[in-house]
Amino acid sequence: MLQAGNYTLDLSPENAFQFEVSKKMMNNSQIIITVTATGVGKHEFKLRVNNLIINKKTQLTDLKQGIPVTVKWQCKISSLDEPWFAVVVPDKDLINKKEVMGIE
Repeated sequence: MLQAGNYTLDLSPENAFQFEVSKKMMNNSQIIITVTATGVGKHEFKLRVNNLIINKKTQLTDLKQGIPVTVKWQCKISSLDEPWFAVVVPDKDLINKKEVMGIE
């Protein structure tokens, strides 16, 4: 059951994809955030952050059926005394966002 509202659901095979998000601490202030995506078509992943410094917010992929693609962001924690989080938004679709966070 969905709540009332407007929803966009694209079931076309040329846009089908899935993705997972993970994080890896490199040292006490460096983090690598990784997206692993599978499916087909061109897709955009945008990283929205709090308490992290990143050089590039958006990365593009061109997925081929059966071949996983990995994109990575190298991040630096701005303040080690505060928690951080990152939100990966696929194709400007906030409904399907995924998050990672930490207190390092």
